[in-house]
Amino acid sequence: MNVKIATVEIMDWSAHDADAIHYYASFSGITECGNYKKVEIYHKLTQKEADEYNKAGYKISATIYDETQRFSDYGELMAHIKKKWKKEFPKAKILLRGSASFSVQEALFGPKKAVERINELYKEAVELGYYGGTDDKRMEEIDAEFDSIIKGLK
Repeated sequence: MNVKIATVEIMDWSAHDADAIHYYASFSGITECGNYKKVEIYHKLTQKEADEYNKAGYKISATIYDETQRFSDYGELMAHIKKKWKKEFPKAKILLRGSASFSVQEALFGPKKAVERINELYKEAVELGYYGGTDDKRMEEIDAEFDSIIKGLK
């Protein structure tokens, strides 16, 4: 079983609602026991966030230190992800952005050289349009190299 990889899905609703301003995220991966694990990411509200929620009329009475899945700032979300991913998946060697997949995905955190090379492969895969895009043979090569990098993580 591969406990080397953890993933994080980052979502927002801006494509569906012009007023949407929050980001949401969840980790997923395989535990040391071989079980699938998914963890929603929460943080405690600051006073500023609580005030903003109350002013925006979310029909909640937000107070400082309430837990929420909403992150108003993408940079804050990424800092929170960086701090928490190893606590949730201590054996994971790399954190990928996306869902469980056997195809190359954006690498967020892990060994510098591996992250850099995976992200080069990811960028190329996006430009190709993944499978069904402009070059399925090259996508097979990209995924084979991606798999080799993951297998080589210590």
